[in-house]
Amino acid sequence: MGFFIAKKLKNKQMKTKTLNMPQTDFSQRSNSQKREPELLSLWNTKKVFDTRNELNTDKEFVLHDGPPYANGDVHVGHVLNKVLKDMTVKYHLMNGNKVHFVPGSDCHRLPTELAVQKKHGRLDTKELREKCSDWAKEYSQKQNDTFKEFGVFAQWDKPYLTMNKDYEYKQLEVLYNFLNKRLVYLDNRPVHYSPSSRTVLAESELEYKTRTDLSAYFTFDLEDGRKLLLWTTQPWTLLGNVAVCVNPDMDYLDVELNNSVYVVAKSREFLLNGKVLKEYKGSELDKLKYTNKFSSGLVLCDRFVKSDSGTGLVHLCPSHGEDDYEVCKKNGLSGKDLTDLSGKLDNGLFCLDKGSEWVVSEMGDMLFKSESYEHSYPHDWRTGGPVYFKLTEQFFLDLSSLKEEACKALEEVEFSDDKWKRRLLSMLNTRDRWCLSRQRKWGFPLAVFLKDGKPFLNDNLEKHLVQLFKDNGSDVWFNNDVEYLLPDEFKNLNLVKCDYTLDVWFDSGVSWYSVVGKQSDVYFEGSDQHRGWFQSSLLTSVAMNGKSPYKKLMTHGFVLDEHGRKMSKSLGNVVNPKDVTNKYNTDVLRLWASVVNYNTDVQLGDDVLKNCGDYYFKFRNTLKYLLGNMYGYDSNVKFELTSKDTLALDRCDLMYKDTLNSYSNMNFRKAFAEAGFY
Repeated sequence: MGFFIAKKLKNKQMKTKTLNMPQTDFSQRSNSQKREPELLSLWNTKKVFDTRNELNTDKEFVLHDGPPYANGDVHVGHVLNKVLKDMTVKYHLMNGNKVHFVPGSDCHRLPTELAVQKKHGRLDTKELREKCSDWAKEYSQKQNDTFKEFGVFAQWDKPYLTMNKDYEYKQLEVLYNFLNKRLVYLDNRPVHYSPSSRTVLAESELEYKTRTDLSAYFTFDLEDGRKLLLWTTQPWTLLGNVAVCVNPDMDYLDVELNNSVYVVAKSREFLLNGKVLKEYKGSELDKLKYTNKFSSGLVLCDRFVKSDSGTGLVHLCPSHGEDDYEVCKKNGLSGKDLTDLSGKLDNGLFCLDKGSEWVVSEMGDMLFKSESYEHSYPHDWRTGGPVYFKLTEQFFLDLSSLKEEACKALEEVEFSDDKWKRRLLSMLNTRDRWCLSRQRKWGFPLAVFLKDGKPFLNDNLEKHLVQLFKDNGSDVWFNNDVEYLLPDEFKNLNLVKCDYTLDVWFDSGVSWYSVVGKQSDVYFEGSDQHRGWFQSSLLTSVAMNGKSPYKKLMTHGFVLDEHGRKMSKSLGNVVNPKDVTNKYNTDVLRLWASVVNYNTDVQLGDDVLKNCGDYYFKFRNTLKYLLGNMYGYDSNVKFELTSKDTLALDRCDLMYKDTLNSYSNMNFRKAFAEAGFY
């Protein structure tokens, strides 16, 4: 158990005429304020982790640490994660395995850049990166010191940081590998864009929250006089309309209402209280021409249009919609970006609120009706601001075939629960591409030169740049001009340096290559990593060497308060790990992590901790009683086992084997229960 080291028995003489009383110096109280620093000092001085590892001769066990973000103090989610890993590490150490467990820190992220800018104001790129590096180093060290205080065993003398040059040059090798395989490509297409962060985002960087938008039902006029009835929650995109899409296999109606004939899907007839004139398939509308106040265009057919929302007709704005872009591209149509980097339209209005209001006010006779609409909408998970699709040129990792290989590779992976496997497979199957580029300065550079707007690939140039990064780190890309970075043979080619950075999930996702260099036995992280590190590690590993980076994938849930609510400062229900250790001790907090059912979200609060405290003191009491009864034991005394003794030993042996099996399967809750403390 975490910090429990029994004191060596001191043979005190207590003579009585008739009894040998239990005697031990082991206290019922932990005296944690004094004892924990002593134990930490002892473990550090004796180098217990390293010494035991050197003595072990069995096969190597690799637990690869998913790097926590170095931008804040340790929270209870970190504690749950690191204690679960620590119990796994200590089991394998005691089982004779060579344990490879290198703690990591994820350093390149937008919140660090924003925090530094808030603290220091406007900085040039070099100063900004220096300040961000200092920030990440500070919090990485703080977090690691806290983990050590919680008794976590790891190779603390050589942690990995994603911003270290020995990590970065290997990341660059992976990037060039993908570029040369044509897995990474440059394309101009709509992607999720965050105006609050002024950068594009990947799916894994979105969170969906309820948002109320101004929706509008409106009409476009066909040449034959009928009106196409459409609906949108983003009226501002009408400024970029080039087509209308219908489903060729769906049933549509002509409905007469107030001397006008409206075209609507049969499944949405309830929107119009009129007279049905005709029923037909959507294919009959294909290539009909229409006009409206803002634009004109064609009716196109595609099966992405559904019958259970809107009107069954979709207006297409290819510069600000993914399906819109795909359908229009197939039909030779294109559009232009309507917004600037702050999300404003040409008239200076922010597209997602005032911009939509303005378009609705300008619709005139086009407007059928408008109303507020509450729906789940993507937001930037860092800033909390809404995002939208924006046409922009970015680098992508092609997942069209890679995701199939990744799903196949998962068939060889053992999961802690089938539900987590289904979740990861579902997320993989819904992706066709991964947007890798970001418009930030604090990050790993997308170190590519462009010629005539396309990536310039050359083996000698790539080797040269990898060596530059190996010697200097990624700052060399930001702090020097093209002339310095290029060998002489490439200086007259008019190459342009790409100024994008890489998605941080790629950054940390290549740690299997930069840190471990081979397949790990276990990855063990929170459930949010199915859309993050689990997935990015899998995709980069499969693309690089055709297999999963992990043999086993263990998942734990989130930490909620004792009422099952998400912890947040606004609710005032955040549990600080240091407050728990001050009120109880570190072992009580570690015990909580070991007894919860981590396969789902877990709860933490006063009642839960009180129960864990009771378990802990019951455990100490039992040990005190057992140790006391060992006083005066003479191993030279000869005796014969009775049948009850044999039964007791058999039961003890069975419990021992069952407990070890539970530890081997990382079922710590069961191991605790088998010890009889439930």
